[in-house]
Amino acid sequence: MFENKYIDKINTLAFKESPKTLLELITILRIYDKYRDDESIRIFTAEYFTRYHSDKYLHYVDKKGHTDFILNCFFDDSKEVFTEMSGYKP
Repeated sequence: MFENKYIDKINTLAFKESPKTLLELITILRIYDKYRDDESIRIFTAEYFTRYHSDKYLHYVDKKGHTDFILNCFFDDSKEVFTEMSGYKP
């Protein structure tokens, strides 16, 4: 089961543009990869991804890159995960 300490850490991440933020995003992806069979983790990771990119990249949107990332990391038949990702509007 996903540990609360990871959820707390993810919730406290800053969305400022810095190398530290990129490292934290990589950490999120590693956590996702480890726990991807748990639907609640996929939902949480999708939500974080959406917030991260909407807050960080307001000035530039790489639609192809974002689409590829979403398909590679989050594509599954879960309606809840799909619903969370559908809220992302680049």
